[in-house]
Amino acid sequence: MSSENPFYTNIENFLETGIRQRKDIVGNPCNEKLPASAIVVCGECIGTDKLGHFFEEGLLYSDISEQFAGNPAVDGDKIGEALGYLLEGLDPIAEGVELNDAERDVLRDTEFDLNFAGDHKTVIGSEWFGRFKDWDRFLPPNAEGGQGGADPMDLAANAAGREFWNTVKKSGSKVGFGCEEQEPFDICDYVDEKWNHMKNKRKKCLLSPPEWVL
Repeated sequence: MSSENPFYTNIENFLETGIRQRKDIVGNPCNEKLPASAIVVCGECIGTDKLGHFFEEGLLYSDISEQFAGNPAVDGDKIGEALGYLLEGLDPIAEGVELNDAERDVLRDTEFDLNFAGDHKTVIGSEWFGRFKDWDRFLPPNAEGGQGGADPMDLAANAAGREFWNTVKKSGSKVGFGCEEQEPFDICDYVDEKWNHMKNKRKKCLLSPPEWVL
C-alpha cells in the first residue's frame, strides 16, 4: 500500500488521481466548503484519506495491540488508540480514553517500532506529538468540518481499521494484493458517522504534549 510518500498510501493516491483527472470519481460531492477531497462511502461523507487510515493506520493499531497481548496490566487496544491521539496532537485522556498508570508509563517510555507503508520509524509519544496533524493554515475559517489541525475522523477510521485487522488475524484470512485467496468483506460494516466530515468537527491541536507523557 506504500507510495513515494511513506505516510501516503496508494489507496489515497488512486482516489486523488481519479478526482483530479475527472475519471470515475467525483470530488467533494458532499459540500464544496470541504477543504480536501471527499467521497461518499456507505452513505457517509468522508475524506479520501480515510480509506488509507483504515487500512494503514488501522494495521499499526492492530500491531500495537498484538505487542501487548500477553501483558495483563495494559490494554493493547487502548495503547494504540492513545498513541493515535498523541500523533494527531490531542491528549487522549482529555478526549475520553481512560488510561491506567501502567498504560501511561508505556506511552511515555516505550519506543514503538512501526512500519509506515514499508518505512520503519521509531515513535515515542512525546517526541512525535502532533506529527500527524493537518496544517491549520490550509484550512479556511468557514470550512465544513471545522478549522483545526487535529482530525477526529482520522482517528475513527484508524480504530475501525484496527477492528478489521484484528478480525482478519483471528480468522487466518489472507488479505492483500497477490494472494490467491482473499476473503471478501463489506467496508460498510466499519464505516459510521464518526468518519463523516459533515457531522463532526476538527479540533485545535494542543501546543505541547500533555504533562503526563513527558
